[in-house]
Amino acid sequence: APEGDDAPVDDAREGDDAQDDEDGDDPALDDDDGDGVNTQATTCVDDPAWHKASDPTKDCAWVAGLSTRCQAKGEDGTFAFRACPIACASGCRATDECSGDDPTWRLGASETDDRTCDWVAAFAQNRCPKVSASGIFAYRACPRACGLCAIDGCDDSATWRRGVDALDDRTCAEWVGAAAGARCHLPGTNLTDGLWQYAFQACALSCATCTHVVETLVDDPLWHKADDPAKTCAWVAAKTDTRCVVKGEDDRWAFQACRATCLLPPPPGEDDEARRRLSSSPAVHRRLRPRQRRRWRSRR
Repeated sequence: APEGDDAPVDDAREGDDAQDDEDGDDPALDDDDGDGVNTQATTCVDDPAWHKASDPTKDCAWVAGLSTRCQAKGEDGTFAFRACPIACASGCRATDECSGDDPTWRLGASETDDRTCDWVAAFAQNRCPKVSASGIFAYRACPRACGLCAIDGCDDSATWRRGVDALDDRTCAEWVGAAAGARCHLPGTNLTDGLWQYAFQACALSCATCTHVVETLVDDPLWHKADDPAKTCAWVAAKTDTRCVVKGEDDRWAFQACRATCLLPPPPGEDDEARRRLSSSPAVHRRLRPRQRRRWRSRR
């Protein structure tokens, strides 16, 4: 199990959200041309290979018989609503456009229930199959939170890994997207050049840090670092390679509140230099697992 910096994932879970948050899957993603960008499939079909865990007879056709079966988890850890988009009427990220998440959806019956689509997005892997008090599946009400929307100009990198090489299966879509609320601030490796890169930079779709809508790239004048009102987005701007992953008083990461400062592309060359500094950071080195540390040292 991940250690150290992944501890907040466990701390933030409750009840059945503590189960199986790292075995998500999004079979629609691929990188056929090796350009580091996920190429979305052009068709939307139920996966003929999927079946419920420990029961090969219960495939997508079985799922289609009852909507609650869309909550079933497959042998490979993929939920039915992802593997059987036709049977579950969940749509395909590859082909479906959507207007966004339903701002009125709540898990509970109360209008003051704060378990909204934003709550779903924080741990999408386990929360997307949940059903609200009004009987609406989260994956239907919150398609963006659940990674079921196609967003032009925004995608996850297919070459980012939490660790240092391609053997690490902690990718943007499958690992970061499963618990974005606790993983988007973590550094990882971009396999194209071997330099470190934060998940929020590489996994734009999973972390909701897309930059294609320029109007959203503004700094929140009310945000400041937790317990320090003097440290605002202007303070973050002075050292973005480390301060964009500082947490604020309102529990938002700096990269979520200081979008202009942390997400706008830097001048040519500055991004690579910042990533080189991150790659040589002892603090980053300490957050690796022992086996990864050995690999990290061998590259230097």
